[in-house]
Amino acid sequence: MVLAAIWKEQNRRKALAEGREKGRREIQALWMAWNRRRLEAEERGEVFHEPPPALNNNRNGGSR
Repeated sequence: MVLAAIWKEQNRRKALAEGREKGRREIQALWMAWNRRRLEAEERGEVFHEPPPALNNNRNGGSR
């Protein structure tokens, strides 16, 4: 029982860490894509009106 509980807790922690890392990668991809579009518009001499990815919703990296 004790070993099973330890194993379950280790798996839970590993899953949480993997989920956080996946979220970081997704957020970084959103920001990199936004910045690429911003820089491309700047190179063309266009005004860039697109707001940056939101920081207030979990999909875009919000705090919990």
